[in-house]
Order: sequence, then structure tokens, then C-alpha cells
Amino acid sequence: MQNESNYIQYLSSIHSRQTTQDEIIRDVIKEANGQDMLSKRRIIAGEVNEVYDVTLNDQSRVILRISPNGSSSFQQEEFVLKQCQKAEIPVPEILFIKYLTIDHKEYGFCVMQRIDGGVLDREDNDFLPDASVGVSLP
Repeated sequence: MQNESNYIQYLSSIHSRQTTQDEIIRDVIKEANGQDMLSKRRIIAGEVNEVYDVTLNDQSRVILRISPNGSSSFQQEEFVLKQCQKAEIPVPEILFIKYLTIDHKEYGFCVMQRIDGGVLDREDNDFLPDASVGVSLP
């Protein structure tokens, strides 16, 4: 339990240094799907990306991931997710990818379909498909 508490504090420390301006987020969301952002909720679960659960003006929701590492791997992730879809593994669809330079630093923005489910625990492999299901890469 102490390790979990320490990890939560560690994540909070990382994410307190990553905050993209609302105006930029609103512009990216609008460009991605033509709708306005009604609200956003920060998701603090990973160590790299700034992530938001965004509610749009039609009440639908999307996930916005912001990479502080510029040319992130969003295109590679999109390819892998498409391969998973072909193997009938339920994964979100990437709807929009964009790179912006803000204050002389490049950021990656990825808007994804929001799907129901929980956060996958790194030690819990019950989510994995049967080993006979494979994803072929070119």
C-alpha cells in the first residue's frame, strides 16, 4: 500500500509540471472534430502524456493525449491499434493527430475515441487475448 501511495505522489509531481493552456486544448479539439469542448477532466495515470477526458458540445466524449516529447509515437500507436482492430481486439480509434510548436518546444496532440473500460494494471494480464491471436506487422 505504501508503494502505491508513493507512486501516486510521483505521478502527481510529474503532472503538476505539465499543463497545456485551455485555449490550445479547445483549438485542438475544435480542429479535430468541429465541436466545442464543454468540459475536461484530467486523467493522471501514466508517466509521459498529459491526458484529458473531454466532453464535447453534443455530450459525446473523447480522450486527448498531449505528448511533451514533440515527435511522439502517435503514428506508430495508430498503426498498432489498427492491427489490433483487424485481430478483433477492442481498442480505441485515433481520430486526429497534430504537432504544434509552443514556446519553441514541439508537442504532439492525439484525439482518440473514448471507450468504456478501466485502467490496465501492469501486473494484470487477464486483458490479453488468447495466445493464438497474433498481430502481423509488415
